[in-house]
Amino acid sequence: MATKDTGDDSDRQRFRTLAQAALNADRTVGQMDSVIEGLGSALTDFDRAMTGFETTLDSFGTAMTDFSTTLGRVDTMVTTMDSLVERMEKIMGRVEAIVDIAERLMAPVASVESMVRGIFGLGRRS
Repeated sequence: MATKDTGDDSDRQRFRTLAQAALNADRTVGQMDSVIEGLGSALTDFDRAMTGFETTLDSFGTAMTDFSTTLGRVDTMVTTMDSLVERMEKIMGRVEAIVDIAERLMAPVASVESMVRGIFGLGRRS
């Protein structure tokens, strides 16, 4: 009979161990469900953030395209301004040559004027 009692006790102990294992497994499954729900929420938030990031990158790409177009226009304008400056420099060179010729032509007139004023004693009026 002692053997029978020991058998019943070991069966009970085995049943308790199995029941405890089942409860532990149930608790673990519940914890995993919570983790998976949290992970799902995190992935949803991450997807939303990535969508916003993609939109921002699209806007940045558009801005860079506009900036490139603007730089092209500026480059064209600089080339145009450079040719305009070259033409203005040529015109200024011609004007300087004309002024130089006029000064050379006026030098004898200024000498005669100074000599006549000196003869008649007339001073320059300011």
